[in-house]
This record gives sequence, structure tokens and C-alpha cells, in this order.
Amino acid sequence: MNRFLGIFLFLLPTLLTAQVTISYPHNRQVFQRNNANEASFSILGNCTVAANSVQVKLVPVQANQGTLLNWTTLDAHAAGGLFQGQVKAKGGWYTLWIRSLIDGQVIDSTSLSRVGVGENFIIAGQSNAQGTFWRKGEKGAADDRVICANNYTFVSDYNSNTDHHFLGRLNLDFPFTDFAQMSDQTTIGPMGLSKYYWAKLGDSLVTKLNVPVCFINVAWLGTSMQNWAESSRGLATENPWVTGLYYDAGFPYANLKRAAELYGVKNGAVSYTHLTLPTNRE
Repeated sequence: MNRFLGIFLFLLPTLLTAQVTISYPHNRQVFQRNNANEASFSILGNCTVAANSVQVKLVPVQANQGTLLNWTTLDAHAAGGLFQGQVKAKGGWYTLWIRSLIDGQVIDSTSLSRVGVGENFIIAGQSNAQGTFWRKGEKGAADDRVICANNYTFVSDYNSNTDHHFLGRLNLDFPFTDFAQMSDQTTIGPMGLSKYYWAKLGDSLVTKLNVPVCFINVAWLGTSMQNWAESSRGLATENPWVTGLYYDAGFPYANLKRAAELYGVKNGAVSYTHLTLPTNRE
């Protein structure tokens, strides 16, 4: 009996220190700041069943890239191996640390390498917003804090970037985990054809604002304000440049609606619109 008790006591530290994990937020997710340069966001995850409290810490990735939030209680009543809570942070780019405790003693910790409080932009419009098919030599952003939703939908041949997640033509099931630094190989999802001028704009904004920025692109080449208005009513709307050619019913507005429902609600967002009025056609 004593032998078995000794084995149990030997294993107890291992059982108690099962790894704490973060389910939400996702790496490189950016939350929209308010006018006070702050954002509140939820943190969810798992910890050992024995843990009864969880703490959070936010550390700027580099000096002057945010305001340190030292260890503070996230969930004072963690139970059943689950924790959740909210944290308020100043604008910045952070490593998020989580640690679990039993009666005040730390038993485990983990981190999310990048999470931000800054600016989110949903881009809508036509080809001047979506980008071009000619991507040779096109560069991504230089700053680590310029982020994009790295996925793509529509026609795979239109986008040769290798690191994005291809969703399939007109797929509205936009993933919420594919955030990435806007490198040479990423796509500004879900509809961006290329980085175009967005990478340079991102670098300029980060330099000026000193907060991370994230871009989501739902622009659609060849569209006009009329196309967006008509498709918002679920109609199949005519291409303003090619008589008799119609966009699919509900598109392109359906992309904007879905992006607002997903990214806008969870991250918060501002918007950028680049639209062209249709020309008169005989």
C-alpha cells in the first residue's frame, strides 16, 4: 500500500501541471481600440482541473510598443479545467501570458506570441482596392505589426500566393484563425488579389499610430456603387463594363456582410471604401 501511495505522490506534480492552453484570442489577432486608445477582449482556455484561479499578463513585444499589464486576475473561480475572463489593454503589440494557480501557487504558464490592440480595416470596392493579377516583385509590409486575414476565395488561378488558405469560389465560410504578418506570400483575404498599395499603407499607419493594423479585403474587380447597392438586395447585378454579364446573386455585398458579421463583431473594425461609379452605356 505504501508503495502505491509513493508512486501516486511521485506522479501528482505531473498530474497537476498539465499544460495550460489558450483557445482565444488567436495569434496575431488585432482588437479595435476606442477613442481612449483601449480595447477590452475575452480570453478563453483550458487548464488543469485542480487550478482554481488564472492570471494574465501583457508584455509589449518591443519597448514603446504598448503598455505593460502586469500579472492580474483573469478568472478568480476557474473550475473544471476551464477559464475565461476579460482584459482591458492599451493600444499596442503584445505577448500574452497566462498562468494557472492552485491556492495562490503557480503551477503552469503559457503564452500567445502576438496579440494587438489597434486598427482593423475592412476594404470594399473594385479593382483599385482588390489589387492586380500582376504580382511579380510585389513586396509585403516591413513591420511585424501589419496584419492580414490570410485566406482567399473566388478563383484559385487569380491568386498564386503560396501561404494562404484557399476557401473555394464564393465561399462565405471565412476562417477566423488565419491572421498573419503581411509578408510577400500572404493574401489580404478573403478577396484580395495582391498586396497592391496596402502593405505600404500598413507600414505608414503603424509608423504614424504606433499600433498594429489589420486588413480584411472584400473588394471585387469591375464593380460599381450600383453593383454593391443591388447585390445588397440579393440581386444578380450586371457588370458595368460588359453588357449582359452578371455577377452572382447577392455578390459582392455578401462578402462585406459576412466580413462585418465575423471580423467586425469579434475584432471591431473601421472601413475603407474605394468605389467607382458606373459609366453610361448605350
